[in-house]
Amino acid sequence: MRFPVGVALIVVSTAAVAHGQERDRYVLLAAARTGTMQEEINTAAATGYRVIAASRTEGSEVVVVLEQNPDKYLYRLIATTRTGTLQREINEAAEAGYRVMPRAVTTKRTSGGNLTRALGGNTRDEGELLILMEKGPEAAPPRSTRCLPPGARARCRKRSVRPPSTATSCWRS
Repeated sequence: MRFPVGVALIVVSTAAVAHGQERDRYVLLAAARTGTMQEEINTAAATGYRVIAASRTEGSEVVVVLEQNPDKYLYRLIATTRTGTLQREINEAAEAGYRVMPRAVTTKRTSGGNLTRALGGNTRDEGELLILMEKGPEAAPPRSTRCLPPGARARCRKRSVRPPSTATSCWRS
């Protein structure tokens, strides 16, 4: 039942921003296409909104919640089914000053997908992994990111390995 309410909020929020009326504190965006979502997020960000969270719907859409913010932000939405491609694209965006938003990492349902198979999941339900990255007024220093295979996080905990301060991965000390 939450989805119809979300659709109503999208229409009301988008109409208010488009007609120059008093701005809403929050804007809710929903799109099935990654390119469309990227454009909508950056359009809302240019009018003074900042992403606070993202999630998928029961269908193939992704929902992004934005909050009014005085600073200007840019966003890059990365979507792929391959972890190698994901790691490369995240690191390229990080070199350009973007950082991963922890509350904006989700999946998008498609039919099948290499990522789902690699994670041992149900290949009928999920496909692309979506990661939203943010670039603020003061760009963060570049970070190195590694995409770890399933179970690697638990192995890191068992070895009590601490990553270097400039990396977000499992490294041997």
